[in-house]
Amino acid sequence: MKSWTCTNCGLVERLNHFFPDCCSACGGAMTCDDGRTTNSIREPNVTDCFELLNDAAEGDAAANVILWQECAPPSVYKKHMIEDLLLQNRMDMMQAIFGNAA
Repeated sequence: MKSWTCTNCGLVERLNHFFPDCCSACGGAMTCDDGRTTNSIREPNVTDCFELLNDAAEGDAAANVILWQECAPPSVYKKHMIEDLLLQNRMDMMQAIFGNAA
């Protein structure tokens, strides 16, 4: 589980399977405890990176999330994988808040 800290309001979110696009409280940029950040500039040529596209095609979750977050065309990433990650993240958050009863 990674801790993501908002650079605006200081909120800390613990997320398992998903990289946030912004703080859920204020919409600010976030930084992860391993140094990653959501404060990125949209890469207009993100689909030119062969390694990223290849990793996404092979089912790498991180590559698919990067393409999705950078607004790449839906044809280059696996939308069902993004939906599964979003659902799993939501379930993890509910379990963290409400316990195993959720």
